[in-house]
Order: sequence, then structure tokens, then C-alpha cells
Amino acid sequence: MSTPVFCDPCCYDNKTVQATKWCVECQEKFCLDCVKVHKATKLSRGHHLISIDNYYNIQNVNVEQTCHQHNKIFDWFCKTHDKALCKACVSSKHKMCLDVVPLEDVAINAKHSTVMQDLEDTIDRSMHNLEAFIRDRHTVYESIQTKRRDIEKIINNTREKAVRYFDELQQRLLQELSSISDECLSESIKDLNNFQNAQKNLIKFKEQTLKKIKSIKLASSHSRSYNIELDFHPIIDNLFKQIDQFGQIKIEKRESGLIFYDAKLGQAQIQRNLIKERRIQDVVLQLNKNIKLQKQDDCIFVYGCIILPSGHLLITNSYYKSNHIQECDAFGQHNRNITASFSSYDIAMCGSDIVAVSCGNDKRIALVKNGCVDKTLELDFKCYGLAFNDGKLYVARGTEGIVVIDLSGKRIGEVKCKRVELRNITTSGRKIYYTSSFKHTVHCCTMDGTEIWKYKDVSIRFPTALSLDNNQNVFVVGCDSNNLVLIQHDGKASKILLNKDDGLSEPNAVYYSTENNSLLVCDKSSGNAALYNVV
Repeated sequence: MSTPVFCDPCCYDNKTVQATKWCVECQEKFCLDCVKVHKATKLSRGHHLISIDNYYNIQNVNVEQTCHQHNKIFDWFCKTHDKALCKACVSSKHKMCLDVVPLEDVAINAKHSTVMQDLEDTIDRSMHNLEAFIRDRHTVYESIQTKRRDIEKIINNTREKAVRYFDELQQRLLQELSSISDECLSESIKDLNNFQNAQKNLIKFKEQTLKKIKSIKLASSHSRSYNIELDFHPIIDNLFKQIDQFGQIKIEKRESGLIFYDAKLGQAQIQRNLIKERRIQDVVLQLNKNIKLQKQDDCIFVYGCIILPSGHLLITNSYYKSNHIQECDAFGQHNRNITASFSSYDIAMCGSDIVAVSCGNDKRIALVKNGCVDKTLELDFKCYGLAFNDGKLYVARGTEGIVVIDLSGKRIGEVKCKRVELRNITTSGRKIYYTSSFKHTVHCCTMDGTEIWKYKDVSIRFPTALSLDNNQNVFVVGCDSNNLVLIQHDGKASKILLNKDDGLSEPNAVYYSTENNSLLVCDKSSGNAALYNVV
């Protein structure tokens, strides 16, 4: 029911009560109370009432009530010709018809007949629908049973395959254990024999020493004292004055290489590693301060940010009229703008005093030192995502992978990744991490592009910037999902740390500082940023 329908008698008394029935004869709507009165009244007791829903079905049906030829209301009905007639039609063309009756007598039967026919049609349609629904549910039930049997078979086969595989691994491991332990036992027995021989020699040496001491005591009792002097030649005296030392004693110390292994210490180390892996679920961000970035023409497009060792913040702005990098102090207050002649996208630390900035379509990288652009590296390709590792810059080239250059701009290698649209990248050790925004995925691969793991989940949409903590867990922002997610170092687990309720609006840049354990998150165009302490 699209609009409410009110009771006509109640509306006459200036009341608005929802109608539930429609009288076919009276052509009026009635509420529950008025229906009782209508049925109790002698004149309307025999009237036919239908539901408001059926009334909606017939209210738009146009029924002609006037004769087009004589422009008079139909009062009669000719059963012979099955036609409604006005008084003029009866007197002019139907004088000889014997079964001309008043129209109201025919209308009562017709109304009742139409209602019953509609009711039967409705029931028939409902029965057909129910039969179709039952057949569909039977089909779904059988499909579920079939799928269940197939999946159970796959699970059983997988379990058997896994058991066979681990049996083979166990056998190889036991063989390796036997070989290594035999070798260790052989060396241990050799060391034991050496120590036992040394012990015997030491006991024998002790006995010999005691005999020597006894002999020395005897000799000392018969010894004499002598006084012998030497007079040096004068030349020897001058020689002593010219040479201040006879020689130099040197000593070289080296580690023995012996390691004493404690079983409890090894177990404690294993426990510490397990605790590190579990801590992703315990990570909490504490808001340090909110930061308001400067805008030009009420516009800003943030694509990258870093935290300097001094605690100052650098934020890139790719808005074409700005052409600068914003610098804020450790308290989030705007300090200055580092002027450039091009738009700025991603940013990466290159050592302790150099910052590299990618310039997108301008095909260049700017090296910033002491707050000024110190050098510009000209490239032959567009550059966006940027990372620095082991003295080399890693530059994302979209679907063409990653180009590796040195700080002079010389190309020294490239990384071929799977054909995905690279967005932002970061590196750690011998691994590369990157996002593919349009596929909503985060990747980890080796330095030759071999994929180690890929993360994709409905919790993060259009991932852009990413950064690593000390345990290679990945902080990544979802621009469309308006959240910050922490992905475990092996890509097997994740946790949402911030979302829209925390004030994120299209977050597009993130940076984790390993020096002070803080995290910087920046929105793309709202001008809002925030600094968090990672607990």
C-alpha cells in the first residue's frame, strides 16, 4: 500500500482513521468500527465488502457509465445482446427484447462473480508460485547435499595427502637427525678421549713436578751467592741513548669459537619469538596529536609522508599550484615549505640527511638536503611509488614493475613483478612490499620479483601507502574503506587499527618511525593528519 487510505464516514466527522474495507455497492471506504455499523444496518447488511488491497487492484480500472450515443446514464441491461442500455436505447432499439432487466440487478451478481474469479485467480497464482518455490528448494537442497559430499571428499583426500606428505617429511627428518647425531657422537667421543688423555698426562706431569720441586729444594740448600758486574764500553752507552726500546711485544686475541648452549635459554628464545608473532592483536594506537595541514586555493593532495630522525614531519603535496613539500615540527606545527618546481608524490629517506621525492609525470626524482633541492635525477619514465634500501632507490613503474637506480640516477637493475598496477612500495632486507590499489591487494616478494605472499580482504579497499614496523608487520591505509590495517609479517592475519569513526577520510599516506615508535597518518584531500604512539 503506497499511501494511507482513510475511512470516509470518519473523515465526514473530521477524523482520520485507517480504512480496512471497501463497499462495492456504496463505493466508500470503512474502518473496523464503521464496518460493524455498516453490517448492522438493515439497508447495507447485504452489501459486499472487499479488502483495501483488492480495492487498490480495481480502483484504476475505467468503467463507462454513460451512453455515448444518447449521453445518458446506463440504467438497463439487455441479456440477449449482453449490453448496457440507457432509457433511449431501450425505447429505440430494444423494444422487442424480452430479457431487458435493471442494471443494478446484473451488477450485484457481476460484482460477486468478479470478486470470486479474482480470488480464484489469486489462489491459483499463489499455488503455482508455491509449487515453483518448493521445486526450487528441493533443487537447492539436493545441490547442497551434492556440494557437501564433494567437499567432504576433497577434505578427506587433502587430509590423506597431507598425512602422506608429512610422513615423508618425518622420515627425511629422522634420517637427517640420525646422520647428524652420529657425526656429533663421533666428535664427542674423540673430544672425551682427548680430555681423558690430557687428564692422565696432567697427573703424570704433577708427579714429575713434585719430584722436580724436591730436587730444587735439595739443590737450593747447596747453592752459593755470586756478585758479577759488567762495565759497558762508552760506545754501548751512546747506543742506549739513541735506541729507546729493544723491541715491542704484541698479542693477538681471538674468540675461541666455543658456544655453551643452555636448553632453557633456547626455549625462552622460542617463547619470545612466539610472543612477537602474537603481538599483532595486542597493538594499540594512542593519539599523540592532530595536525592541520596548509591548503592553497582550499586544495591539497597528499601522497607521501615521513618522520625525520629529529622528529620533524615532511608531507608531499601534488596539487599543481603548490609545488612544495610541507615541513612540520615535532609538535605538528607548520614550520616551512620546501619549494620545488614540480608536483611531489612519494617520499623516502636516503640515509640520515637526504630525502628523495618522486615527481610523477615530470619523470624525475628530487634529492632534498638541508631543506633545499640539492639535486634532480632525470628519468625516462613516470615515477610514483618510492623506496630506499642498501644505497639504492626502488621506483614503481605501474604495470612495468620496479626500476632500481643509484643516487646518481644510473639504472642498475629492475624487478619484474606479476602484471599488476603498482601503487606504493617499501623495502626491508631482501624483501619488497607493494600495493595494487585497483585489485585491492597487498603483496610481499623477493628482490627478483618472486611473490612470497599476497593479502586481500573485504576489510580494505583501494590500498595505497604502506610502512613496516620493526617486526616486518605492514601498516597499510585503505583509501576507499577509510581505515588503517596492520597485516602480520607473513600475510596470514590482520587487524583494523583505525577507521572512519576515528576521523579518517580517504587516508592516502602512512609512515612508521622505528626511532621513536610513532605513526603518521594523512588524509588525501581533507588537510587532516594525525600522529600516534604505537603501543
